[in-house]
Amino acid sequence: MVVMGDFNAVVGEGKEDGYVGHYGLGYCNDRAQMTVDFCKRRQIYIANTWFTQDRRRRYTWTKPGDTGRYQINYILTKCRYWNSVCNAKAYPDADIDSDHNPVVARLRVKLKKVLKATIRWHLERMKDEGTAMNYRCEIDTAVVAEKQESADVKGRWEHRKSTVIKAAELTLGHRTREEVRKPWITDEMTDMMHERRKWKSIHSEEGCKKYK
Repeated sequence: MVVMGDFNAVVGEGKEDGYVGHYGLGYCNDRAQMTVDFCKRRQIYIANTWFTQDRRRRYTWTKPGDTGRYQINYILTKCRYWNSVCNAKAYPDADIDSDHNPVVARLRVKLKKVLKATIRWHLERMKDEGTAMNYRCEIDTAVVAEKQESADVKGRWEHRKSTVIKAAELTLGHRTREEVRKPWITDEMTDMMHERRKWKSIHSEEGCKKYK
């Protein structure tokens, strides 16, 4: 999620937790606190205040008569994607016939790989002789019934496939996500992983301390 626009807010050069960086411009005005509060509520940060830039690369609006230069245009991005923004700055030399300077951010986006849901069976149950015998009996019964029917190759294949899956469901059963886990991963380790993930997403001094 990216929010861009003219906020009419001067957040200044002071750092504000993990939402406003050191490289703003000027002094805070009345609307600055409203913008910062908005960022805190939505867990977003002002990208073009976090990169070391010359002052001419920070200001985004020129007061009529060139009597003042202010930074009031911002690019806001989710704190979760902190590392996705490589740079963000204003371009004062752009020929756009406006008293505002365009602010451009360069992003590096890495899409998450979506894994297909796969069925995992309790194959270790095949070591039990009774379970293995029941599995074979289910398949043998279906194969005998298949021979008595006259069907084409595709029909026989679909019947054979459904037979194997049905026999596995009746005798072996599915493994849950927790059971797929490696046997050496304990519940205590899982709880610590969840806690680490929680503190990693909190960009504050306390969050960094807890994460470390």
